[in-house]
Amino acid sequence: FERLYYLHAHLPMEQSLPQALLWIIAATEDTNILWRGGPDGLAYARKNAVKALEMGGMASKDGRERVLAMRDEFTKRNLSPGGSADILALAAFFWLLQHYEED
Repeated sequence: FERLYYLHAHLPMEQSLPQALLWIIAATEDTNILWRGGPDGLAYARKNAVKALEMGGMASKDGRERVLAMRDEFTKRNLSPGGSADILALAAFFWLLQHYEED
């Protein structure tokens, strides 16, 4: 997550987190997607995450439109990147914990 954060430090948090989620979906075998969509669903999710990243991800208008299309298609296919979201949540937690400053 640290590497992803610095790659997209120019993005606000509401764009950085979905951007990181795209990277995680593209790079892992999310077992929740696999369970719901089988190997074809997993291949679809990974291929489209890579495509959205290649289009600029959350840093570009085309990439954001691709992400919204993915959201709609995931809903139609009953796909949920729950495993990737869990990884993102833990990464964000540890990053925030590392950068936490007590008052």
